[in-house]
Formats: sequence, structure tokens, C-alpha cells
Amino acid sequence: MRSIYPLFALVFVSVASAAPVVSTQSLESLAYSPTFSAPAEVISANDAALSAELSARIIKINVEVGDAVKQGESLVELDCRTYDSQLATQQAVLSELKSQRPLIKDQYSRAKTLHQKGNLGDDALQQRETALISLDARIDVQNRQIELAKIATDNCSLVAPFDGVISARMAQLGALAAPGMPLLQLVQIAGAELEAKVAPGLSLADSAAWFEANGQKYALEFRAALPIIDRRERTQVYRFGFPETSPEIGATGRLTWTASQPHVSSELLVRRKVGNEWQLGLLVEDQGIAKFIPIENAIEGQPAAVALPENTKVITEGRLLTVEGEAVEVR
Repeated sequence: MRSIYPLFALVFVSVASAAPVVSTQSLESLAYSPTFSAPAEVISANDAALSAELSARIIKINVEVGDAVKQGESLVELDCRTYDSQLATQQAVLSELKSQRPLIKDQYSRAKTLHQKGNLGDDALQQRETALISLDARIDVQNRQIELAKIATDNCSLVAPFDGVISARMAQLGALAAPGMPLLQLVQIAGAELEAKVAPGLSLADSAAWFEANGQKYALEFRAALPIIDRRERTQVYRFGFPETSPEIGATGRLTWTASQPHVSSELLVRRKVGNEWQLGLLVEDQGIAKFIPIENAIEGQPAAVALPENTKVITEGRLLTVEGEAVEVR
């Protein structure tokens, strides 16, 4: 019995000190470019409620729902008689003020001459000068009043701010329009964009992307990614343009893209503690030692983008029981 214990201890030490056996594959053989998709909607560059800017009665409506209109085209006309009258009144006041200027200017010039000859006091000269300056100021104010009156008369006609299609008509013939009251809804057809909400960490800027809706496929061109993550949905908004044909405004479908970076399967990811935080990453073998490499923005259950050399030896079998920094034996 005495000889059994040393033998048992030797076997125990040998088993305890044996390096774990693992299998590895090069990253080049494991990496691939996955395809992702997300729900998306075609939106208009401009979808505007066109409102009245003054109070007047609607006397003419030049468009109906579904009509295509051009920028600058008159859509709704308001009764402008009150504002035309106000403009005419302001112009008449300006004419009256301008008619006074030659006389007041002449009086000031004669006062200067008399003052130079010593026949007129300083106070009298100053009065003539002040009268001319005051008149010029009143003329300037009146010009501005006329500008405001012209703006009001221009607003008597509601014009299209861009090319588009009338999608709704709220204006009623004979109704009294008020400032801020919506009269028409105008949707811009040209320059439509695709909006999609995507999980953060998935870079689409350099990816080949397309949109599928109603059995058709549309080419896309990346435009922008909003630098904001929705806290409730945990998504980030991406915008794409249509370089060729575009679907109808409001069409819904799937944004699909192929990742530009190489990815590894989510099955290869392991979770290890780095400092005080648990992170997802890969276990690799480097000169017989297991090393953990965290992957930024990796999400459990999803393929992860990697930026490692192609000859990196990724531990594929035995990784779950392997500890970082320990020696491993590659089978």
C-alpha cells in the first residue's frame, strides 16, 4: 500500500499540469461578409403644410389633391383688397413727404447762406437742418412701411415653395383664412430618401446596400448616419438616397446590406472579464498561449466585425474552458 500513494500523486500532478487541448483555425478561413436587413421607409425630402400668413377670405383655389405643381406656382388666392388699399395709402403718404423735401432742402440751403453772411443765428440754422433730417427719417420709415405692405399683398397668393404634389386640401372656397391656418399639404417627390433604424455598431457607410419593396429592388447611396442612439429602441437612424429610380413616397420594405468588414460567427465569441467589465471577444492561440482579444461593439448572438490579421489563430474548440494566459496544446 505504501508504494501506491507516490504513484497516485504523480498521476494527479501530471493530469493537473497538462495543458488544455484546443483546435484552431485561421481567421481567414473563418471570416465572412454577412448580410443584414432592417425595416425601412421611403420619406420625402419636404412634406410641408402650407399655411396662410394673413387674415383674408379665400376667393380662389387653383389646385386639387393629386395635382403636380411647380415652384412659384399660385395655389390659393386670398381677397387682397384691404391690403392693396393699405399699400396705396402708404405710397400716397410717401409721395406727400417727398413733395415737401425740395422746399425744406431749399430753406436749409438759404439758411446756410444767410448764416455764413452773419444774417442768421445758429439756432435758426439748426432748426432748418433738423427739419430736413427729420423729413428724411420720415421718408425712410415710410419706405419701410411700404415694404411691409408689399409683403402683405404678396402673401395674398399662396405659392408653391418647391416642385411637388398636393397630398391634402384643407382650404375651402369662401372661408376666412387666418395666419398659421394650414391650407394645403405639399409633398416633394424628387430627392426622396430611405430612412432605416439599425442596431448601433453596424457601420453601413462603406457597405453595398439596397432596398426591396413590393417585389422590386432599388439601388441605394449612403448619405448620413445620425449620431444619436434612441434610448428606448436602441437603434440608430440611417439615411440613403436613390441614385437611380426611387419607389413611391411612403413605401415600406427592407433595407439589406452586405458588411464591408470581415465578420466572425457569434458562436466563436466568448465572454471574459477585462478589468471590472465583462466583454465579448475571441480567444486566440499565440505561441502556445491563449489570449483574449475583446471586440468593440460586439453583440451577443450576432456576427461581430473583426480587424485582425488573416493569419490569427482563433481557438474554435475548447475555448469555453480555456483561461486567458494559460498554455494550450493545439491538436
